[in-house]
Amino acid sequence: MIQSYNQNSFKYNPKIGDHVMEIISNKTAKKIIIPKGYCVFDIETTGLSPHSDNVVLIGILFNRGNDTIITQFLAKKRSHEKEVLFYFKELLEEFEGHVTFNGFSFDIPFLNKRYAKNQLSYEISKDCGIDVLRMVRPYSKPLGLESCRLKEIEKAMGIARDDSISSRDSVLLYEKYENTASETLKQKILLHNYDDILNLAVLHGKVQKKLEDIRLSNSFCVNAYGKILRLYFEKSHIRGKFLYFEYSTDEHISLPVEIHKGNFSIKAHSKSLELKLSLFELKDASGAKVLAFDGSHPVAVKRNSKIVPGTEMLARAILEAVFNL
Repeated sequence: MIQSYNQNSFKYNPKIGDHVMEIISNKTAKKIIIPKGYCVFDIETTGLSPHSDNVVLIGILFNRGNDTIITQFLAKKRSHEKEVLFYFKELLEEFEGHVTFNGFSFDIPFLNKRYAKNQLSYEISKDCGIDVLRMVRPYSKPLGLESCRLKEIEKAMGIARDDSISSRDSVLLYEKYENTASETLKQKILLHNYDDILNLAVLHGKVQKKLEDIRLSNSFCVNAYGKILRLYFEKSHIRGKFLYFEYSTDEHISLPVEIHKGNFSIKAHSKSLELKLSLFELKDASGAKVLAFDGSHPVAVKRNSKIVPGTEMLARAILEAVFNL
């Protein structure tokens, strides 16, 4: 159940009046774990264009002591967007960073454009931000996702949603609310935003744990000149006739490492390592052209414009042979 929480941690100007906007603060039933000093936020708009549409509702979740609070800034009319933006800014400035879903592509650029349009000298930085969508995308297959839509990710992570309206429905509901000031419509709009923020905070924690498990399962140890390093596979890509594998490690590599062999090279520094394989073109049994790596025997690594599944095991074998435990 949602409990009322009246403590505001920002300066509220009562002269705004209830005819302009509402600020609603609620305490969640239990504390939600989010990164220290961070908040979670989500916006509701009248459309997708930051040039012609408005921000009409912003919800922000944060921790205060043992409590998790969700504060929502609701404009009674879209013409009161400036007040919503201003008071959200006042609260957001208290935090070191923020968590969003698709915020780097939508929420943050949209808000920054609206701040400029409303002549408010403020810009939200992505530097200390976490976009959960960008966390998930590279791992959609290991996570068993057919798409990276929010509701599908929530379902995969075992998160149930209380409201049943879509973002598009929310836009239409706000238009009706704006004209009628219906309390029922207002509660539906607020619930949709509330659930988005609450679920996103929980989702971030679940995704982070799942990705840590995936990274650990894709990791292995090597002996780099007497120092045991655990390498975490991050990504691979092909550029020209070279296949690159990128790894990270928890341990700092004090001296840069460069190893050059006939058909591969290794570079390591700080907390990263790159393996570069030289490839050549050949034809497989069906006559199709493939890119291959010549180890003890040719191994196809690219077929039909895609990296062959399991190629990372070849990279692991090379690294384990070079840095033998």
